[in-house]
Amino acid sequence: MAGLTAMVSRFNKILIFLRLPFFLTGLAAFFAAERYFATEKFYPYLRYGGIGLLILGLLFTYIAALFAKRENFPSESRGWIYTSIWQIAILIGVALYIVYQRVLGNAPAPDKLITKALFAAHLLFSILGLFSAIGFEWAMRENGRGRLAEASRVMRAGLGYLAIGVLLAFFVTLNYSTEKRDRSFDWSYLKTSSPSEATYKMAGTLTDPLKVITFFPPGNEVYQQVDQYFSLLKAKEPRFEVTNYDKDLSPTKAEEYKVTRNGDVVLEVGTKRERIQVGLTLATARGVLKQFDTEFQRAFLALTAAKKTVYFSKGHGEMAWTGGDSEEAMKRTISILYAFLQNQNYSVRQFGLGEGSGRGVPDEATAVAIIGPTKPFLQEEIDVLKAYIEKGGKLLVMLDLEKPKEVGVGGEQNPPTDPLLNFLAEIGIEFNKTPLANDRNYVAITKTAVDHQFIFSNIFTSHESVTSLARHEEKIALLMWNSGYFRITPQLGLWRSFETVKTLPDTFVDANKNYSFDKDTEKRGTQTLGVAALFRKEVTKPEEKPPETPDKPDKKDEKKPDGKDEKKEEIEARVIAFASASAVSDILIRNPGNLLFASDAIKWLTGDNKITGNLTSEEDVKIQHTKKQDLVWFWGSVIAVPFLLIGTGFIATRRRKRRVDNIDKVQEDED
Repeated sequence: MAGLTAMVSRFNKILIFLRLPFFLTGLAAFFAAERYFATEKFYPYLRYGGIGLLILGLLFTYIAALFAKRENFPSESRGWIYTSIWQIAILIGVALYIVYQRVLGNAPAPDKLITKALFAAHLLFSILGLFSAIGFEWAMRENGRGRLAEASRVMRAGLGYLAIGVLLAFFVTLNYSTEKRDRSFDWSYLKTSSPSEATYKMAGTLTDPLKVITFFPPGNEVYQQVDQYFSLLKAKEPRFEVTNYDKDLSPTKAEEYKVTRNGDVVLEVGTKRERIQVGLTLATARGVLKQFDTEFQRAFLALTAAKKTVYFSKGHGEMAWTGGDSEEAMKRTISILYAFLQNQNYSVRQFGLGEGSGRGVPDEATAVAIIGPTKPFLQEEIDVLKAYIEKGGKLLVMLDLEKPKEVGVGGEQNPPTDPLLNFLAEIGIEFNKTPLANDRNYVAITKTAVDHQFIFSNIFTSHESVTSLARHEEKIALLMWNSGYFRITPQLGLWRSFETVKTLPDTFVDANKNYSFDKDTEKRGTQTLGVAALFRKEVTKPEEKPPETPDKPDKKDEKKPDGKDEKKEEIEARVIAFASASAVSDILIRNPGNLLFASDAIKWLTGDNKITGNLTSEEDVKIQHTKKQDLVWFWGSVIAVPFLLIGTGFIATRRRKRRVDNIDKVQEDED
């Protein structure tokens, strides 16, 4: 009996010794048959012989588990069962590969979802099985045999290497995906090289095909950025036709489009063309790529939209297009607004007494803008504006409280007799020049009480002139400095006025101008900062009669009773007023909310609001915090973070101590 037991034990050792060589040899034979000998006559023998060795290797592992259980080594037996997991995974992978080959048939590559899924599953099981094998086999050899076997360690080791296999499978999948869909992303350009909402709306207005012809050599890094931008547009607008040429390889096309170097983008609609010069390297193209969306809008509007003209008043201390680089000069300069309007296909001109502001607004004027006047208008100039408005004119008025020394001549700002303010009051917009302040929510610049007049707001109504701002009120805000406020009459005659921007509820009217809230004399509440006014009326105009023709004589009975042919026409005038011109100054318009406000306001005035959308800016905006935000950051870094760390450590040590106490208690119970 002892001899039989010894023989069985020796036989088991042989099986344990052979299980791994059999399994690995079978796997190698199957791989060689599929990879190298698929056309040979002995292919079936090699293939199914390999599968047979794989099954024998797995069978030997189960025999080892049964023998260990017979010898009363339950932990070792479980260890062998755990070890068989990786062998089963490999066998599943082999089976999936066989099914994949049958489904694939004579196709050269997987092109259906089922074949792709089978191929991926085959690879996944094979990779996971091979990596987990390292952990299972090594742990079984070190800790899984005899009376001291620890099956739990075998399982943990196998799972650890299985995790490595999962990570490798992830990278294999990622590599495969990137190879099939080759895209490169430069995160520094990601925000501004994507089409904005406004661009998508512009593209939707196309009636004729728009050809985009790019000139870049194959594989160029800048071309990848440009191609990504136009691919997104083309996916939503089928009228886009995008083609790329290498100037050196296609000299005929380069000559046709008057291109002398690579790195150019040409837009063509009909016979009209516009060009965007980008560059060939990221170093030289960086500036254009950062504002590529703006450049495309400029070129697109130049091709498709009729040029509109905005006249800016002058001669009354208004903000100028040119100024210095100092902070004080930038408060009274609107060069960024000027450049933005030009990029949006607007023609921008000045309008003073020398240009006829006392005689009449030019017929070509789409809108008139008055930005930050510090001197009163002549009554004759206001009469001209009234006549312009009555004919359906558009007017943008941004008022100002601050009076620069170089402009001021003494006296009160915007006196009550100012004809401009009187005109606004006549249409239901009354301006109060008492400054607003907020000692709770403000922008900290000087760290003094003066900052309380540097207010901001994200309270926007649903009016069309602030639609984009209202849509993103949680993310953006409108900044302004030294602002007054409005009182409006919702309906006055044919004029209807609407609030567009309001202050935060804790803002107060700083009547004594001490930058502080006096609870006895002052009151917190919302005030109106922005107003849009609309005027509509029908007018009757004589209708021109077509000349009589012999075949179509004039019919007397079709005439009006008074003998005149007439037609009705609706006149619509629009006015936007804002209580602080500083919002569009160079120093504040860099804030995205301010630029978006100016864009939407002008587009609503000129009727272009149908293509209004989010705008992107390449400018880096200095981060400013309100007083509340400063307090949160200060107390958070000084108190909250240390207490959080101490609390985390306390909880962790308490849990560790409780765990040790539980272990000691278990040991005492066992003793």
